[in-house]
Amino acid sequence: WILFESFVEVLPSMPDDTSSPWTDPLPVTWYCIEDSDPYTYGSIVVKHSAKVRLCEQHFNEGSFRKAYRMEIIDGFDGTFDLYACKFYKESKFQTKSIYFQDAKMQFEANKFADMYNHKKPPKTVHFLPLWVVQFETPVTGEGTWAHVEGFVNGTYVKWTNNMDYIRDIEVTNTPTAFSHFTYEASDHKMLVCDIQGVYRESDTCHEYIYTDPQIHCVDLHWGTGDLSITGIQMFFSVHQCNAICKGLGLSNREPMVRPLYAPTTFRMDPTNEGSVFLQGDPSSPLLRRNQQQQQQGHGKE
Repeated sequence: WILFESFVEVLPSMPDDTSSPWTDPLPVTWYCIEDSDPYTYGSIVVKHSAKVRLCEQHFNEGSFRKAYRMEIIDGFDGTFDLYACKFYKESKFQTKSIYFQDAKMQFEANKFADMYNHKKPPKTVHFLPLWVVQFETPVTGEGTWAHVEGFVNGTYVKWTNNMDYIRDIEVTNTPTAFSHFTYEASDHKMLVCDIQGVYRESDTCHEYIYTDPQIHCVDLHWGTGDLSITGIQMFFSVHQCNAICKGLGLSNREPMVRPLYAPTTFRMDPTNEGSVFLQGDPSSPLLRRNQQQQQQGHGKE
């Protein structure tokens, strides 16, 4: 296997100056995921018409995406003052199905967050709403499809990936306990991982704001970053149950051995930065199942 070391990513605060020009108001179709079924892959999507403007210079660029400052001019109230509009850099990933799959996955992850918070943990977790927008024409040299999230200032940290990386066991009690909780809450069918985002603390608030998760599902619903049972086993091979796991009454799971089968190569996943996806070795049972799911139409909006 080729493993990629995870990292801590510090995103700059949203620029305060207005030296970079803004686009003229741009009409967009704004898609909101209102409900989703992880087993049928159906969802309820509500469309809105809106006008937005983008800063012509991106404020951050990763391996696969660029992020632009965005403001809503008219037509949709997303409750944030500023937004991050993210485009995949390569045109082959600028597809409706990829953007909607990411949005549905984040919606599903937040349903687990709501269940987790209902248990009154010491620190709450939330996933940012992730919207899909479609511009009438390509803008700022990018495509017509994009993701939009509310912009949150702070230091973005990647606590886990979708394999067996945990940043620092001593400071990841909540992120790893949350992943463990999702496995129990789904009746051992799913696990939310690739936990990253911002931690915010004040006199009245102790919360994690997460974004860009990956879900492993025994039925392989969630794209090429979904490593199914193999990914679940890899998480538990390094997870050490902590005080939060015990407080939630989660099963005390001993570290598991690595799975008996896996594809020979993992590569960076272009649809979810910082994680990996299946490649090569057509004899791999996991890869065959993934391909069968895709042929049956899973992952399409």
